[in-house]
Amino acid sequence: MDIKNIKHQIRRNFSNAAEQYSGWARVQEQSASMLAAMLPGVKAETVLDIGCGTGFLTGKVMAKLKPEKLTGLDFAEGMTRLCAQQWPGSKFLCVDAEEYDPGEQFSVVVSNFTFQWLGDLPKAMKAFYSWVKPGGFFAFCVPVKGSLKELSGLSGAFYDFPDETGFLMPLPKPVVRLVEDMTVYYDSPVEAVKSLKKIGANYKEGAGSGKKLTRAGLKEYGRLYKDSTGKYPVTYRVLTVVVKKRKAK
Repeated sequence: MDIKNIKHQIRRNFSNAAEQYSGWARVQEQSASMLAAMLPGVKAETVLDIGCGTGFLTGKVMAKLKPEKLTGLDFAEGMTRLCAQQWPGSKFLCVDAEEYDPGEQFSVVVSNFTFQWLGDLPKAMKAFYSWVKPGGFFAFCVPVKGSLKELSGLSGAFYDFPDETGFLMPLPKPVVRLVEDMTVYYDSPVEAVKSLKKIGANYKEGAGSGKKLTRAGLKEYGRLYKDSTGKYPVTYRVLTVVVKKRKAK
C-alpha cells in the first residue's frame, strides 16, 4: 500500500467534500460529542486539534474548554477554509500532521477520526504526545479494525484500519480507553456506499486493485444486512482514548 498515493487522493477527496461533509459524517459527529464529553471541564490556555475537518470537535472543545488560543490542522484545504470562516479568531493550517512541527506545547491536544490516515501511527503518537504540556491532556477518537464490516466484502479498497492493540505503546499509563461500535443506517445499499464518497473517504490503490462494486455485490449486502425496519447499517468500531500527561516531579 502506497501511503503517499493514498494521502494525495484523500487530501483531494476531503477538500472537494468539505461543503457536504457535515451532512453525511454522522458517526464522526457522534464520536466528537463523546470525546468532548470525556474531557475534563477545565479551562485550557491552548488547544491543538489534529485533523480538524469541518470543526465537529473544534466547536465542542471551544465551548467546553474556552481556550485562549486554538490551532487546527488538516491536510485538506477545503476543510481548513471552512473552519477559518467559522472561527476567524483561531488559526487553521493546511498541513500534514506527520510533517508538522508546532515549536510549542499545548494544554490539550485532540483529534477525531484522523489517525487512521497516518503512515506511521506509533511514531506520530509519540510526537503528538510530546506536544502536550505537563499536566495537559491528549485525547482522540479513531476507527480501528472491524470498522465497515458490512461493506468490506463489497468493494475494494476500504482502508486497512489500525489495530487497537498496536499503537498505544508510546503512551504512558494510566489511559482512559473505550472501544465501541457506532452504527448509522441508510435507506438503500447504494446510499450506504455513497456515504463514504460523500465524506471523501474513498480511494483506489492502483489499477485493478480491490473488488469492483457490482449490482450483485449490493444485492448481497442487502440480503445479509438489511434490518427489520428496512434500513442498511454501516458500522465503525471506534477507539476513544484520554491520557493526562504527568507533571515532572
